[in-house]
Amino acid sequence: FNGADSGCRSSVVDSFRKDLGRREGEVLTFFYCDFRTGRSTSSAEVMRSILSQLLRQFHGRSVVLGNVLDDLMKAKEWGGGTLSNAKELAGFASRAASLLSRKPLVIVDALDECTEIRKLIQALMVIRDYVRLFAASRPLHIIVDELSDLPFVSMDDMADKVSADIELHVIRELDAFQRLRDLDPGFKMEIRSVLCDKADGMFRWVQCSIDALNRCVTRAGVRSALSSLPMGLDETYERILLAIDLKTQEGQLAERALFWLVGALRPLQLSEIMEALSINLRRRTLDSDTGPMHRGALLDACGSLVTYTEKTGTIILSHFSVKEYLIGEFARTKLPAFHISLERAHLLLVRSCMCYIS
Repeated sequence: FNGADSGCRSSVVDSFRKDLGRREGEVLTFFYCDFRTGRSTSSAEVMRSILSQLLRQFHGRSVVLGNVLDDLMKAKEWGGGTLSNAKELAGFASRAASLLSRKPLVIVDALDECTEIRKLIQALMVIRDYVRLFAASRPLHIIVDELSDLPFVSMDDMADKVSADIELHVIRELDAFQRLRDLDPGFKMEIRSVLCDKADGMFRWVQCSIDALNRCVTRAGVRSALSSLPMGLDETYERILLAIDLKTQEGQLAERALFWLVGALRPLQLSEIMEALSINLRRRTLDSDTGPMHRGALLDACGSLVTYTEKTGTIILSHFSVKEYLIGEFARTKLPAFHISLERAHLLLVRSCMCYIS
């Protein structure tokens, strides 16, 4: 199942899971490849989770597994305690699945966010004859090519439904911001019409555009912004980054924060990243003068590139496409000042952590 917009795609997957989960006797395993958590983008981690979920179906009746568990334990011993080969894990998952009374359903969402896409697809092909496989992702060439012999459904075939969802999303978001909520109905209708016409099925583009409109202080400003909205996410992110002045303290704060958010292997607490930004590598000390004075300063500096969740206290890149843009070729060639090498980001985090604990 492929579609460009991850939010809409995952909503379909969630609905699919809930519907099947209510069916009696259904065995369902699920994994979401989340770019914000390093481990969950590993092909071995995906297969390890699927295998674990399948083995739990035999709780209290492990005798049914025969020598599967014995072979698994031997393989773990030979592997130093952890199996890290996705295809080997898939082999065990296939054996476990074959012992169930009906083929289990295996759902893998956000396949495109896996850092080892080809390895994961090869592992999924090992289990395909023993399970009912449902994978969801953006239509990346590598995924389309590798899975070309499997049936697929595209969100492009659901254009009318997606357009209706986009319109509903626009209505809700316009009401979520007081500045935009208080506009007269006719002007709001004008905004809604322009956003829906230009969205091209991208919820993320709509969100960034509404964030930009909300920063306008006059009707003329809103109209000007509407008439010059960027086309697509690459142009949207380019415009957001160009608005960040790296010569200012706010701009430098945003740059450092993005390095941490791109390089982190798990979602960070806002309090963690604020303290991390106080690390002075030159002096090898914590320097509160170099960090943000309050959380609002950091969130304002990063703008639409990040999302802060009050309930959990976490701050993350607002979308996988943000990370892709920052580490990708587009930023490297067009905005080299903002391009982030994963190697450099990880090195910065290691040096900062060593400085912090020393």
